[in-house]
Amino acid sequence: MLAAVHVARWLPVRREGGPVGAIAFVANRCHPRLTPGASRRSASSPPWRPPRAPLGRCADYLMNTVAHLRRLGIREPRLATL
Repeated sequence: MLAAVHVARWLPVRREGGPVGAIAFVANRCHPRLTPGASRRSASSPPWRPPRAPLGRCADYLMNTVAHLRRLGIREPRLATL
């Protein structure tokens, strides 16, 4: 996020109690660091994932996000696949 590769967007989220708005961080398709057409496999392996980013390991952020979503009862298969 520090490099503006991702931008915050309000998106509708479906949940058991009805739809709600949520902030999501989505890829900035105009950013030079974005690799259009990258496969899920290549996106989740080096060199995309440096051992340590300025704010922590990217892999830890991803795993923590998936674990937290699961605790909230949210299944996000695309993130879980990565």
